[in-house]
Amino acid sequence: MTYQIRDTLIYEGQTYALNQELLEGYFAAYPEKRPEIEVVCTALWRGYQATFEIRDQQLFVKDLDGFMTQPDAGAFTQPLFPNQNKFEWYSGWIRIDNYRGDWDEEYEGATFEYLEIYKGNFIQKRTMDFEALQTFKALQFEYFKTTPAYERAFDLWRGNNPDLEDEKIQGYLYSSLLQRHTTLPFDSPFLQHSQYNFETGLLFYEKAISYRAPNKKVQQQGKWIEQAHPDTTHIPLEYVWTLYRLENGNVPTTAPRFLSPTNHLGAGLAAEWVVLNLNCEHCFAFDYAPQAGDQLQIQRNIRSSPYLSFMYQNGVWKMDNAQPTKALLKIKEGRLEPTPYQV
Repeated sequence: MTYQIRDTLIYEGQTYALNQELLEGYFAAYPEKRPEIEVVCTALWRGYQATFEIRDQQLFVKDLDGFMTQPDAGAFTQPLFPNQNKFEWYSGWIRIDNYRGDWDEEYEGATFEYLEIYKGNFIQKRTMDFEALQTFKALQFEYFKTTPAYERAFDLWRGNNPDLEDEKIQGYLYSSLLQRHTTLPFDSPFLQHSQYNFETGLLFYEKAISYRAPNKKVQQQGKWIEQAHPDTTHIPLEYVWTLYRLENGNVPTTAPRFLSPTNHLGAGLAAEWVVLNLNCEHCFAFDYAPQAGDQLQIQRNIRSSPYLSFMYQNGVWKMDNAQPTKALLKIKEGRLEPTPYQV
C-alpha cells in the first residue's frame, strides 16, 4: 500500500502532519459536498491535501491542494465553509504529540497531547501520561456504547464482517475511538465524576471482574516498552480487588503469584494509605467479617500487572510484601472506587 500524503495543522506557529483525515468524516456525512476529484497520484487517493489552522480559538480549513476540477481551492472551500472557512462541523480530538508515529501508537512512558475541538471551536490542549489516557479512553468508550453512533458503527462492522466476534468488533471500535468518533468533552461532568483519585478514601464494591490480557512488550527505537494487548483493549480499565482466604479443605485454590507486591499504584493508592483506610474506616460495601490470614490484593484489571497486597493478622490489616506461600481460595472480588469528595 502506497504511503499517503497527510493533511497538516498549524497550531501556535508550528505545523503538524496529521494521522487523521478530518474532512473525510464530513464528506461521509454529506457525500453531495465532496468535490469533483481527478485522482492521478497513488499517494493521494482522496485527491486533496488539506491544511487546517487554529487561530482565534477556532479551527479553520486554511487551504486545499489537490487534483480537483475547480480552478482553485477557494472556489471549493467557500461554499462548504462560508464562515471564513471555519470547520464548524467538526467536534473531536486531534493528536499532535511526537510519540504518535504513523498510526497513533500508545507507549508507556510517552506524553500524549490532544487538542479538543467542539463545533469548530478550540476548547483546550490536554496533556496526559499513559495511565491517564487509558482511563480517559475507557470512560469515553463506556459513554460511547450508550449512543446511537455506537449502534451504527457496530452494525456497519457486523454487516461487513458477519463472522467476526462481537469482542473483536468492540476492540476495533475502541482502538479508533478518539480518531473517528465524537464522544464526551474532557471536562464533562460524567468524566469529572468518574476520574480515579483515591486520596478522599476507598470503597470496595463486590462485582464480577473482566480482565485485560497482559501488556505486550514491543521494541521501539532500541528500547523495550509495554503496550496494551490489542485483543482486550475494549475492556474498560478500572481498579479492582480480590479477597483470598487460606484453604482448609479440598477446595479448588488460586495458585500463588510470582510477581512481588508493590507499594504504590498511582492515583493516591499507596499501601500505607490503604492500610489506614482499612483499619479506620468502613470500606466494604457488603457483608464481610475478616478472618486471620485473609489476604487482599488491589491492582488494575490487567493480568500480571503490579498489585498491592495486605493481610489480616491479630485483628488488623497489615501491608504484606511477600509472595503468597500457601494455597489460597478466592472468596470475593470487585471494583475499587474513591469515596465521594465532601466539602
